[in-house]
Formats: sequence, C-alpha cells, structure tokens
Amino acid sequence: MDLDFSVIDSPADQTADQTQNKANLAFVVEVPDPGTPGPLFFDLETVPDKSREHLFGFDPLPEPIPKTPLEHLQEPEVFLSTSLKEMGEIMRGRNPPDSWIESIRDAEAASKKPRKGVFDLLDSFRSADVDIDVIKAERCKKMSVTPEFCKIAAIGFAFGDCEPQAILCRNADQEKTGLAILWDAIANIRGPVCGYNIIGFDLPVILVRSVLLGVTPRKFFGDLKPWDREKAIDLMVARFPRSGAMKLKSLAAYYGIEVPAGDTDGSQVAELLQDNPAKLIEYVKSDVTITRQFYRLWKGTFT
Repeated sequence: MDLDFSVIDSPADQTADQTQNKANLAFVVEVPDPGTPGPLFFDLETVPDKSREHLFGFDPLPEPIPKTPLEHLQEPEVFLSTSLKEMGEIMRGRNPPDSWIESIRDAEAASKKPRKGVFDLLDSFRSADVDIDVIKAERCKKMSVTPEFCKIAAIGFAFGDCEPQAILCRNADQEKTGLAILWDAIANIRGPVCGYNIIGFDLPVILVRSVLLGVTPRKFFGDLKPWDREKAIDLMVARFPRSGAMKLKSLAAYYGIEVPAGDTDGSQVAELLQDNPAKLIEYVKSDVTITRQFYRLWKGTFT
C-alpha cells in the first residue's frame, strides 16, 4: 500500500537555499500490506517541543550579558597596573570580547612576574557565556530524550528486505500524518516491532505524541514488558538486560557494521531539521539499516 507524503513546505515559507535543499524530499511511503511478516524495524529522531516548554516548569534561562565595547575597557598596561581586587571591581557587570581578554593575557605573560591570579580572573570573564551555553545544551538534551518534552523530527522504518523509508516532520501536521502512517505500518505487520531502546524511548514517544496530536494508536503497547518479544524486540534490552548499554553506532563499529550516515549524531538533529533535512533523512534511515543488521546478526542468540 503506497501513500503520497510530501515533506516540502510551501514555497512561500522557504528561502531559495532551503528550496534547493529540499528539492528531492517529496516521496511515496510504502506501507506494508496487512499480514506482511515482521518485524517492522523503526527509529525516531526527536527535538525539543519548544511550543510546550512553558508547561515544563523549567527555571528561566539566564540572560547573557552584552559584550562590552572595546572603547569602554582599559588598555592592558592601565588595567594590569591595578590590584587583582581592583581588576575584579573594574570588570563587574562587564563582558569583554575575546580580543581584549587575549591582549591582557599576552601583556601579563610578557611581564617579569606573571600572576596566576590574573589568568584565573581572565578565565572567569569567559565563564558566563560558557555557563549559559552549557545550560542551554543540557536543557535541549533533556527535552529531546523525554517523551513529554520532545516532538518527532523524523521517522524511519523498514520491513523485510525493503529499503528503509523516512518521514520528515517539520511541523505538527506532518508529525501527525507521519504517526498515522507509522501506526498503519505497525498494525499491518504480522509480528513485533524492532528497534534499539524502543521500550525505554521510541515506543513511549509515539504513544505520548499520538495522545497530544489526536492520533489513534493501531496497536496496544501500554502493558509492554521487556521480555514480551511478541510485540516488541528491543535490541538494547536484549544485549544489555541489566546495565552498561552502548550507543548503537559505537556498537556497530565493534561488529564491523558500516554506518551509512557516518559521524552524524543525535546532537545535530535540530540543526539538520532546519538546515539540512536531506541529511536528517539519511541519518534516520541509517539507524534503521543498522538495527535490521543487528537483528539478523543476533537472531538465535540475543533475539
């Protein structure tokens, strides 16, 4: 059963570069016919659902301090002529550019007796920007891996020997359509779904997002147990039933399995969704390919 599904936004919503980048992303999704032997191999890529972030109870992100213009900062010889305490007071509430920090560092390093305290103070000037970036990155990661906090950016699936397929979800309507297609595929397969960490992540995500977007699940997974392999085979649970699980692509390297998407990783998904959706499609298909290879490699041992 084939379903037309375009991942291209309307031209009015695109820049010329975006239109060029998406030119080959319209395709037909082939859903398995009812009774097709399983498993159905699938994988999700997710990003933070910023439209609902106000519901999550996060503390407000700190406001970055604007960069202080060079003309408002002292010359190196003047600044370094003061004590460490005075330097701290002079710079309170200021955020100097890197070029000024380096000029102070070079001048202090060239002095007869460089002071460690000066270098530590200079490092602290950069910490405010770094700390904010770290907080943002940690929050982005938490939202991306928590079913209630994320949304689906791409869905990949395959069955039998068919080529992996992908559905890009650039907005809620495409995500809703993609979920409906995935549920049709799951319902039509005679056998389990299979993935890596699907019991802990992918299945909860499609259930949560289906609830939020009003999509009716075609199969019940609410009572799923890790050992219930008639419904789902989680390769991560099968190989690492207790602890010490490895990332899928790291594991692939140890088995000599080629990773079609190369060094692309989950931290890049949000950026790829915006700037390079073709690469995101390649990435989600890559994980489905690896998953199927591990299933076949481990059949009779771990699965």
